[in-house]
Amino acid sequence: MTPHANSNSTNACARFFVPRQLLVLITIATTLFMSLCARALYAQPPEILNWNLGDATLKLDSNGYVQLLDANAQPIAPPTLAFALRYDSGEVAYVKSAQLAHIYEDEESIRAVFPDDSFVVFKLKRLPNAVLIQTDEVSVRKDVEELELFRVNVPNDPIATWINTTVPNDPKALRIGVMTASINVLPLVQKQQSARVDKPGCQHAFTPLTVPSEQPEASEIPNKPVACFAASSKLSDNSGYVMRGADFPKTIDLTGCVALRARVYGDGKHEALKIQLSGNGLYRDDYINIDFTGWKVCELNSPALNSLKYDSVKRLYYYYNSMPAQTDVRCLIDYVDAVFKDENGNLYTKRLEDFSDFDSPLWEQESQTLLAKSFARHDLTPAACALVVAPPQELPDAVKQVQIAADLPAPTLDGKWRGEAPRLHQSYLFLTSFSEKECDQALEFAKRGGFRQVLLLGGSWHKSTGHYQVNPKNFPDGIQSLRNVIEKFNRNGIDVGLHFLGASVDANDPYITPIPDKRFVTGYQTTLAQGLSDSKETVDVMTRDDGSNFPVGENPYMGSGQIVRIDDELLCYQDVAKEGLLKCQRGYYGTTVAEHKPGALVQHFTRAYGYHMPDLRTDFIDEIAENFAQLANQLPINMLYFDGSERLQNKDEWKDHWYYNARLHKAFYDKLDNKNLLIQASSCSPYSWNLIARNASADGHDDLNAYLEERSGGFTSGANSFSYLDVGWYYAYDANATPDMYEYCLGATLGYNASFSFQTSVAAANNHPFIGELLDMIRRYEDLRLSGRLTPEICENFRIDPSLAGVKSVEERVALLPKRRQFHLEELQNGDLQFRRVIYPRWHNIGSATSDLSGMVANDAVCDANGRYSWRLDVPQVASLGIQAHFCPKDADDTTKARTLKQLAITIQSLDTPDAEPITFTLDAALALGQYLMLQPNGQGKRYGKPLAEAQACQFDLPVLSLTPGAYEISAQFLDPDDETIPLPVRMCTPLYTEDIIPIP
Repeated sequence: MTPHANSNSTNACARFFVPRQLLVLITIATTLFMSLCARALYAQPPEILNWNLGDATLKLDSNGYVQLLDANAQPIAPPTLAFALRYDSGEVAYVKSAQLAHIYEDEESIRAVFPDDSFVVFKLKRLPNAVLIQTDEVSVRKDVEELELFRVNVPNDPIATWINTTVPNDPKALRIGVMTASINVLPLVQKQQSARVDKPGCQHAFTPLTVPSEQPEASEIPNKPVACFAASSKLSDNSGYVMRGADFPKTIDLTGCVALRARVYGDGKHEALKIQLSGNGLYRDDYINIDFTGWKVCELNSPALNSLKYDSVKRLYYYYNSMPAQTDVRCLIDYVDAVFKDENGNLYTKRLEDFSDFDSPLWEQESQTLLAKSFARHDLTPAACALVVAPPQELPDAVKQVQIAADLPAPTLDGKWRGEAPRLHQSYLFLTSFSEKECDQALEFAKRGGFRQVLLLGGSWHKSTGHYQVNPKNFPDGIQSLRNVIEKFNRNGIDVGLHFLGASVDANDPYITPIPDKRFVTGYQTTLAQGLSDSKETVDVMTRDDGSNFPVGENPYMGSGQIVRIDDELLCYQDVAKEGLLKCQRGYYGTTVAEHKPGALVQHFTRAYGYHMPDLRTDFIDEIAENFAQLANQLPINMLYFDGSERLQNKDEWKDHWYYNARLHKAFYDKLDNKNLLIQASSCSPYSWNLIARNASADGHDDLNAYLEERSGGFTSGANSFSYLDVGWYYAYDANATPDMYEYCLGATLGYNASFSFQTSVAAANNHPFIGELLDMIRRYEDLRLSGRLTPEICENFRIDPSLAGVKSVEERVALLPKRRQFHLEELQNGDLQFRRVIYPRWHNIGSATSDLSGMVANDAVCDANGRYSWRLDVPQVASLGIQAHFCPKDADDTTKARTLKQLAITIQSLDTPDAEPITFTLDAALALGQYLMLQPNGQGKRYGKPLAEAQACQFDLPVLSLTPGAYEISAQFLDPDDETIPLPVRMCTPLYTEDIIPIP
């Protein structure tokens, strides 16, 4: 509902259609009555398009209504108007007529005419299971802001975002989509949502009804729909009521309103029609007693309730109160106006609702509208979209046909489309801080981990983003050194990709220093109130406008920075005031300090993630992409990763991320000679989807389990769009991240049929205590996932419980630990493999106050007078106890650094049966600072950490550690014959190996 001035102009008409799903909301009598009325009043307009799309038929009539029918010629959803214009005032004009201009074999030209005589000619090309829709000729007013190229109603199924298609629960049902087919077109889904209430025993329907002008029920304005408000009551008294309403698109100001006016068609049954305005919990209620038949203009100047604040009106609701017992009622509403009085005492009106908006949420239906639109700010035309209708198994072919017909970018991998290519499902090693001299060792890491791809971090291989020159520090012979490294990986069967920040120019790049390019994203701007000399000293910059509008105090990494541009000089300010910018460092980034005159422009030089952004509205990005391509086209690469794709332009332009994201990716792709690369990005858009076949959950660090769970809510969202998941990047920098954490992440690759990306540098890998075991584990999981041995039923066990998804506090996540399902891959003596469920409690600090480590560690161990540390362990099912100990480098002082953790005395006491004999044993830990001891219940274990290059196997003679369900106290005490007085910074974990086994066929 869009308030607008009362006039004779109107939007295009809407035709009465009662969806089958809505008919259950009203009584049989009401249904029959309304159906008879519809048949009596309305004749079907002639069809101008009737196309068989294989499993469905597309119909378009001369009034511009479009509808899909299934293979049995039954409507899939109600009809809707196929085309629309939206003006910068917010007014929507729907097509009033559609004319067939030309007919070709599998091609037609449709002229869509709008109420103001604007028109758009569309070329429609029929494909197998799809229709390509392209603008051909456009003649519209200059104030048109949006063009809706195509609209169609579909069932209320979930939507696959990027390709904008339905995902029915029935795996055999048709998938229907309206996709983008050009960079400037955004596909959308509109769900109708209104407020509604039915008292038990009452039902209602609120539907648009268009009546020919010669009929008595017609609107005052020819061919404009009216609202048909029909209801029924089964109650034995007149206490029945129903309600339908919706919010205005934005809060409106009705200050000075003296009355309401409504044109209503009554049925004479004495129901009370209430029209209610409300906002901020305050109301105006006006009642109309329907004691009349036919049309009546009702003046409502004596509201029954009037607490409304008229400067903040948010919604308009319609009620039937005091409905007659066991009776059907029905009235029509043509419009609702607010009435005002000018200074001369003359009345004038402002229309609140005329029911001409076919997208109004009032028309609640068991359907939704898929549409695609172009925007004047990104060029209304040329523009293209596509309707696809296909069974699930045929949808990929339908999409491929659209890509070919629309000449969309569609990389193939090894000649295969998207998910059909094996390379798309292979994991990769992400190498950071990488240089040519580390190539051989990195190659060995890649081979051991079973990786068939490696990705080189931007900043390792390039000197700066912007010009993309090879980093001479890491690759002394420039591009030849980089090519040598890539070719060496290739000779060993490993593809190589380049990671880079596409929407980025680094501070050391020639585009910034010594003279900044004019085509960067800038923010708030003002002018100098006073001139500046060419002094290099720190200075306060006085501005003519409020200097406090410049950002300050933001997160240094996430924030937009505190840098301004004045002429060709950059300055970094430390604080802001109304008078200007304070403590400004001159000549920032090596720019030249210069004199600046009063009135010189002062622009915020916007930053993102520490770099600066090219303005994607200019040709700057094309120039930068050309720089990148000049390098990339000389290298035998097979993969690109566009990082930083999610933050583009300024905040007021983020609503257009869909466009700028596509603009960014297309600029680089167009310059590449090799179009068939595996492309990933940190974010995607409907057009970029054509390029990007795999998406990551990137940057897994600290508590890897929590990180994985937090992002798991989006793991399945891309699958229905044929976008494949990469579980990554999971870092190997932090020695506190233990193998079970990585195994949890690798388990997710089985659950979601996803690749895994493992991020490390050669130096970090050499120092990581578990690197050998991690690489071996990654290879085993990769081989198993790609082997085809795992059934869907097995893989389902590795999906993350939905309750674990999303950002949570440490306390919330700890409370949800019982929902976490972790497994350990075991190899039996006969070579068979199986998964065993293992419950990993939190680690407990003993001997120090080591910090929480993002929730991985609980500082709840209690020390008694004898130096024994105790904590509670809850055992939910029969399980055997493992022991893990870590001699933590953190909190170690000079005294403890030289010591060895020699022995640990462990006691396990049941709290449920305190009289039971405790289990006691002593471990010869022999751990140096930083080392780990990991023991399974059978006493088999390993020591990890420097100076050990590989894990050291060990065997302990342990008592039986099988525990029944219940609560236990675990106690640990240091035993050191040389010095028992100094506690050591140690953390311990007691994993529970359950009897839940998943055999692998």
